[in-house]
Amino acid sequence: MARDGDQERKYYQRLARAAEWLSGIEDGKGMDGLKTGCCTEVRIKMGASASGECLLVIKAYDETGKHIAFVGALDVIDALLTWRAKADHGGLKWREDVPWEERG
Repeated sequence: MARDGDQERKYYQRLARAAEWLSGIEDGKGMDGLKTGCCTEVRIKMGASASGECLLVIKAYDETGKHIAFVGALDVIDALLTWRAKADHGGLKWREDVPWEERG
């Protein structure tokens, strides 16, 4: 079976964009929507549904407290690139990070 150079190139470009985004998170990117947010945790939940999607659980804090946001996609790379795209359009929808036991 012959390799498809164009498909491989596109795949590696996606990987590079996702890697750039991961590196950027360490530099404070992705916190749009929070005034002075700082990312403290990114969890990757695999098989988030029966069809195998991925869910990113992103935790951050700022001067007002702890916050949480979610990004879902079909796979990890798509989830990271979706987060990146959302950052270009106003950011994630941040919520106060309240432990499940404390919710009323």
